[in-house]
Amino acid sequence: MGACADAPTAPPAAPEPAARPAVVILNSMDQRGQAAIAEANRQFAAGDFKAVIANLGGSKAIDFSSTATQVQAHKLLAFSYCITRKTALCNAEAERVMQLDPGFQLPEAERSHPMWGPAFEAARKKAVLPAKP
Repeated sequence: MGACADAPTAPPAAPEPAARPAVVILNSMDQRGQAAIAEANRQFAAGDFKAVIANLGGSKAIDFSSTATQVQAHKLLAFSYCITRKTALCNAEAERVMQLDPGFQLPEAERSHPMWGPAFEAARKKAVLPAKP
């Protein structure tokens, strides 16, 4: 017999997993976040701004969703807070959008809205100003 016959063989490599668990969980959370946004959009269109706030403000899926999904949710929250005259919360949500996406811009039709246009413009300006020491 040759030397090769007596040499130990390496164990077979483990098969690659079909999907990594963390990716699956994040995709699932993003899908749940998008579902919450879809429901919030229906509530917003129906004029039920308190329901939008309860829906998105209480959704843990939003916190673990993609940045794009978080931006959508916080924008809709800001609009809802503005309309319900909760100015500080409106401003805070607009600032959150800018933290998530510093290049975020409202479309022209939304930018000219008398309630949330100024909130987003102030948040945008605040985001580009250097922090004071």
